[in-house]
Amino acid sequence: MIYASLILITLNLLLFFFHKYLSKINYPTDRPNQRKIHSGNVLMSGGLFFFVNLIFFLFIKNFLDVDLIKFSESNNENLFFIIAIFFFLLGFIDDKINLNANLKLLLIIIILTCFLNLNKNFVIEILRFSFTDKTLHLGNYSLIFTVLCLALFTNAFNMYDGINLQSGSYSLIFFIFLILNNYNFYFTIFFIFSLILFLIKNFYTKSFLGDSGCYILSFIIGIFIIDFYQIEKIYSDQIFLLMMIPGVDMLRLFVTRIISKKNPFVGDKNHLHHILLNSYGQNKVFQILFAIKLAIFVAFFFNVNSILIFFVIISIYIFFLQRNINL
Repeated sequence: MIYASLILITLNLLLFFFHKYLSKINYPTDRPNQRKIHSGNVLMSGGLFFFVNLIFFLFIKNFLDVDLIKFSESNNENLFFIIAIFFFLLGFIDDKINLNANLKLLLIIIILTCFLNLNKNFVIEILRFSFTDKTLHLGNYSLIFTVLCLALFTNAFNMYDGINLQSGSYSLIFFIFLILNNYNFYFTIFFIFSLILFLIKNFYTKSFLGDSGCYILSFIIGIFIIDFYQIEKIYSDQIFLLMMIPGVDMLRLFVTRIISKKNPFVGDKNHLHHILLNSYGQNKVFQILFAIKLAIFVAFFFNVNSILIFFVIISIYIFFLQRNINL
């Protein structure tokens, strides 16, 4: 374990310090356009930090018999690593050649359906709520419901990634939340280390997550939170609250795009962070959105009523949205 940890830390640090050389091998780059707020070409290399970790985790599990991850009801961690790598590759190809939005959604659904069919322990069959003793049995709709939830979160997470530190800080809070609940400690701590290295690069606009980073992070977070739910340490409404920040903005964008007869999966500059940027600087926008995210997690730890949290967050969201649209 000690040697494995040192090797993994070394690999991450090598990627961090020699990051600029990725441009010399034609690694995918985000170029400025009408929808982007950065001024120069930026490497979409965030996903590579996590991809390196996953490859190493897979290697040491199968060749060194060091298992850094364990799910509550599954012995097929290899499948989890393989599917996560598939998501990285899908995102990498999209970063490289800009895949059609409908094709991406279809591929995401196919990959998730295959994974859940091969590992049914991650299929959500019962919905439990913190505010009632009643449960909702999904029955034959459980697989469809789980695939839909994961696919929507993947798209919401990707759409949420619009300014520096935004999605990275959200992921960091999520992994810290899991650490505090003693969930997959070793795996999560290494991912936090990689996230911090990426966030440093992202802060200086040297690296973006890209679709490869968004897809791999959203898949890992989604599967981890389902597994956390299966051991009955969290309720359905609480999961909704933890994931509602990117989800609410995605819902609004989907509705407005459909009304405008646009493809709901094709990007624009109507995201909340874009609207806030019209009134505040990028650092101020990040601080506002980070404070909202952090408040939700803190409220969860203090067992604040989830319905109350929901209406407070929706009210804050509408306040900033309406105030800045009217300016």
